[in-house]
Amino acid sequence: MKKLAVVVVVVLSIVSIIASKMHWDQKIEAKASVESESIVKDKPTLKEEKNSPKTKRELMKLTKNLDQAVINQIESAIDKQKQLQLVIVGSTSTPETNGWPSLLKKQIEAEYGKELIKVTVKEIPGKTSTEVVNEELYKEINELKPDVLLYEPFFLYDNGVLITTEKRLENLSFMLGEFKSENPEIVTILQPANPLYNAIHYPKEVTELMEYAVENDVIYLNHWEVWPNLNSEEMNDYVIQSGEENSGQPTEAGHQLWADYLIDYFIANTDENE
Repeated sequence: MKKLAVVVVVVLSIVSIIASKMHWDQKIEAKASVESESIVKDKPTLKEEKNSPKTKRELMKLTKNLDQAVINQIESAIDKQKQLQLVIVGSTSTPETNGWPSLLKKQIEAEYGKELIKVTVKEIPGKTSTEVVNEELYKEINELKPDVLLYEPFFLYDNGVLITTEKRLENLSFMLGEFKSENPEIVTILQPANPLYNAIHYPKEVTELMEYAVENDVIYLNHWEVWPNLNSEEMNDYVIQSGEENSGQPTEAGHQLWADYLIDYFIANTDENE
């Protein structure tokens, strides 16, 4: 009987020790689980890190190729925590969809963030600069309240209906004045439409546009410098040939070439600036 009592005591002791050990292990596991969850919650995922907003320093690195007036607008938007309105306007050569503006918009919003820069594309197809003035279509541009306006001023379409360069520049001056009166701080960037293969008069008119920009202290982006020689048959790879549907407009390759030039302007390669 005495031996039996001893055996029972030993068994109960072992059971007690095992139960205590199991309880302790469960507490340790529970604590570790809570700490692990806390770490996961506190630590951003790779996707969150990638999409986190850039610092001002990182954003300003992207502006290295811009003219100072545009840089000032971006820096002001950052400091004031406001959204900068970049409006792209032009003729059929500046389509709202499926063209260089869409490619440029995608890259700008990806690099700077939509919260900082909103890109709006406004296509005014089938209109001369005189019609834009007479029909007061420029008011539609002012309604978009651009801080920075990338403007292709209808010279290619004007060329097709024989509006004189003098009249085109007069129309341009009028519209720039209207933009400025609506927003005195606006920064306007002029650029020509796409070049044409074997054109004779059109290149001279674009040269006059560039001279106008210089004389009036307006930013001018000469993307023609990256296109093939205007008299080279290679141009047919970048501009739709005469006689075909949408002739005179950029091909897919032409839109990409144009977009790449503008992307390089608006978004500096930060790797090169390190």
